[in-house]
Amino acid sequence: ADILVIGGGGAGMISAINASQQGAKVVLLEKMEFLGGASGICAGGMLIEGSKLQKDLGVKDDTPEKFVADMLANGRSLNNKEILDVYARNVGATVDWLVAQGVQLRTESGVQKRAEFKTPRLLLLKGGCPGYAQTLRDLVKKSGAQVLLGTRASDLIVKDGKIAGASAQADGVKY
Repeated sequence: ADILVIGGGGAGMISAINASQQGAKVVLLEKMEFLGGASGICAGGMLIEGSKLQKDLGVKDDTPEKFVADMLANGRSLNNKEILDVYARNVGATVDWLVAQGVQLRTESGVQKRAEFKTPRLLLLKGGCPGYAQTLRDLVKKSGAQVLLGTRASDLIVKDGKIAGASAQADGVKY
């Protein structure tokens, strides 16, 4: 494998799909007997700041700076600002990529504004979280990534100061 992904929640599945699409041989380890993690039980909405979809639906004045300000206010400034900045600068392109992959959002009511945001930037997922997680599962399967369910990663293997793999266990067998 070229890439090892540990965890088959939303981020892990997206990582496996994206890496596979770029030609990498991917192994995805998931400790549970199914993929999805919290993605299958999330609140059912997606923040779309900076996406083409947000602009197409008429919200053209949102910025990463506004997004960060709203998140800091909502999080009582306890957020990790460095990570929040990275998220704010990349969420739009990520949403555009997810939509291009087939993730469906409910656009019929337009972009929603919530009390915690000064700018409308929320859309609900068609099919809710279960539908979102199933779309990602289908994309992982289509990607050709090798998925090992019921396989718990335990330790990272480090060689020459770089992560070279992980120790894992499934059904009493250690890898």
